[in-house]
Amino acid sequence: MKMKKFLALVLAIVMACSIGMIAHADSDEQKSVRVHDGQIVPEDPIDLFIETLDDNLKAGTFMDENGEFVLAVTDLEKANNIIAKANLPEKIKLVEVKYSLADLEAARDNLFDKSEEFDIQIVAIHASKNALAVFTTDYSETNKTDIGNHITTYEEKAYGARNARSQGIDVVFYDNNGSYTNDAAEKLSEVASEESNISPRSLSTIRSGTRVWRAATSGAEGCIGWRMSVNGVTGYTTHGHNFTSTSNVFYEGVLLGRISRHLFSTSANTDVSFIPSTVPFFGMRRDGKKITQAGAPVQLSNIIFDGAGSPNRVTARIEATNGVANMLNAQGQSVRITNIIVFNRQPQLGDSGAAIIEERTGGVVRLVGFNSHQQKAPNDGTGQFNWGGAVTWTSVRNALGGSSVVSIMN
Repeated sequence: MKMKKFLALVLAIVMACSIGMIAHADSDEQKSVRVHDGQIVPEDPIDLFIETLDDNLKAGTFMDENGEFVLAVTDLEKANNIIAKANLPEKIKLVEVKYSLADLEAARDNLFDKSEEFDIQIVAIHASKNALAVFTTDYSETNKTDIGNHITTYEEKAYGARNARSQGIDVVFYDNNGSYTNDAAEKLSEVASEESNISPRSLSTIRSGTRVWRAATSGAEGCIGWRMSVNGVTGYTTHGHNFTSTSNVFYEGVLLGRISRHLFSTSANTDVSFIPSTVPFFGMRRDGKKITQAGAPVQLSNIIFDGAGSPNRVTARIEATNGVANMLNAQGQSVRITNIIVFNRQPQLGDSGAAIIEERTGGVVRLVGFNSHQQKAPNDGTGQFNWGGAVTWTSVRNALGGSSVVSIMN
């Protein structure tokens, strides 16, 4: 049995705030937000509607070959009846499938419990094929057959003699081409501790993707995720894997704030920290596009992130959603993270925490998640990589207990 450890640089981010709190707050902090074109980014009404649907009815969302948004459901007639009464702002294209989101998530979790046995790094939902997406370092036909047999056995136990399930849940395999080792983790720590050469600039340059540090000029690095407010307290989100509760967070030698909420531990399933801060946030992204909505990621949609380690506009495509992965933090703790987006680019070191932006047709630009981790073999060269991961906007929203994001635009 092959055993490989998966090192993930994780960074979750974003969230939360009552619209009423923002509208009626009269602190100096909130007044400065208004001066600099502060606005609350609304959640996509279609996403909010889909969230209310029964997990036994819905089965995920994806973009079809024509670039249209599609909702997979297990009962077409029932879904159409619910949608007809919902008075939605736009039509939703539906496709009927066999397995519900509840079915797929149960199978996903069952398979992930065997992740070490099958050398699996992530198990996710492949909505467009109503299947599971498995990212594995052992891409041999033998291992793929063993994984398929495991799913078949699981399904027989879960559904018994139900003829409608007789064909089995499909599995889409991705060759992950290796994973980090403990040695790589130690080297990463050495790199992160090197003194930074960044020169002081105006604090007004802070935006999603801005690099932050655990110490004034050195220490583990990551990115700011988003400007937001939790229970009326305004600040920033960032990752949690290189921070602990009450850790200081520095930006170019200046204390940005101190972590007040830290949700990366052996029991947490979200990697996120919240930094209360009065340092203002000017600007959002390098290309100047403003976020119009926040919502859930859609499989096969195009995404953009501007991370500190990837200074240029980086594009990718979401290959799977709702994944489960084991992350290894700076202290060597293995943590189970859920609600992972998997995309087909590997982010660079220091990108953790940058916003993941989804671009849809019609100029819609949405915040859907935060850069979370990379998967790469220790001997891979500069241009060799496979997959990147991000935590979903909704998982961070729920973890921090909020409903809206405050974003300050130019």
